Amino acid sequence: MGWVSRVVQRMVPAPVLARLVSFRKHAIPESRWNQQYADREWDYMAKLPELGRYSVIAGYCQHLKPAGTVLDIGCGAGLLAQRLAPGTHYIGIDLSQAAVDQADQLHLANATFIAADANRYEPTQQFDMIVFNESLWYLKNPGEQVKRYQRFLAPGGYFVVSMWYAAETIPAWNSLTPFKAVDRLRLHHLPTRQTWNLAIYQG
Repeated sequence: MGWVSRVVQRMVPAPVLARLVSFRKHAIPESRWNQQYADREWDYMAKLPELGRYSVIAGYCQHLKPAGTVLDIGCGAGLLAQRLAPGTHYIGIDLSQAAVDQADQLHLANATFIAADANRYEPTQQFDMIVFNESLWYLKNPGEQVKRYQRFLAPGGYFVVSMWYAAETIPAWNSLTPFKAVDRLRLHHLPTRQTWNLAIYQG
């Protein structure tokens, strides 16, 4: 990481920096995304301001489908997998091989991490829960992608969607109107002023 990046990281609040990195993520090649994980630029996701969001998602999975099967689209370094109840069978995919390598180092039981493009990934099984945790708005045609993944959702299964509260995520939320929302919430972290919208959709 260059000195300019280090100066920016010291001067810019973490949540703002995270959003700037996210915006860059749309335009950068896969190799740069891998470099960001290798340089630990996404380590902020494991810190306290993100804990509430991950805990809510894990709580939904445990409450709705205890010890079920979970597909995590855009799993990053495996943070959600760490918070799921024992007995949960989990597959996480991420475009970044570096992120998957970090997740593999957790050595989690019943968890498999795969480097794959979510726009084209074809699971070989069905899942009780399919999670789009801060990943849906990065996909091409988000609503169509959710429809595509619907055939990999087991009967009675659910989609879990989390996206940070910003104008850029509104089109992705609007694309989900054909699906039935069974629960919604807005999560606000007071110290950093970060806000997320979360929703559960019936398959």
